[in-house]
Amino acid sequence: MNKRSWFLVLLILASAMPAGARARSAGSASGDPTIVVRYGDLDLSAVAGMQALHGRVRQAVTSLCTSEGVRDIQSQLEARSCIDATMERALAAEARAIAGAAPAAEPGLTAMTLARN
Repeated sequence: MNKRSWFLVLLILASAMPAGARARSAGSASGDPTIVVRYGDLDLSAVAGMQALHGRVRQAVTSLCTSEGVRDIQSQLEARSCIDATMERALAAEARAIAGAAPAAEPGLTAMTLARN
């Protein structure tokens, strides 16, 4: 998948989520757990960099929404729901980070903070 296709996929996913989810801040005023995903070492103008960022985001979201050793069905369903909702917001942040990698973008953004939904 080339850079343009990868970016379009992220943009479509981000635009498909509900407006309320897009409007919420990535930070958490309610005290919910957060995690910082750093990407200053990635070249987000290259497909490999975009894919690496996506892997980091997915890993961070999974870490936020799951607990080690929890095996009961209800907890697994709650974790899946949390992952889905948190990933929606994370994809929007990911798309903004990639868009910010364009040469005309403001430099200096090298991390995003994701909050558990």
